Amino acid sequence: MLIPTDVSEVRETISSLKSISSFGIDEISVAGTSMLSAPIAHWVILIFKEGPFPDQMKAAIVIPLHKGNDIKII
Repeated sequence: MLIPTDVSEVRETISSLKSISSFGIDEISVAGTSMLSAPIAHWVILIFKEGPFPDQMKAAIVIPLHKGNDIKII
């Protein structure tokens, strides 16, 4: 079971994100999410209360980063 959240917790979480210029799969930057914190908070609270979690929010962009050694060795 999840503990209920509120708008201030969602806003605090959004404001704690690193301010980077890249976008997620939704094409919204961190700066954009901070401007939309109230509607996002409402949406998150509604999803947690009523479920189910939307399939669109289960997607991710995964980019492998090579950290060293020979790039041909996987």
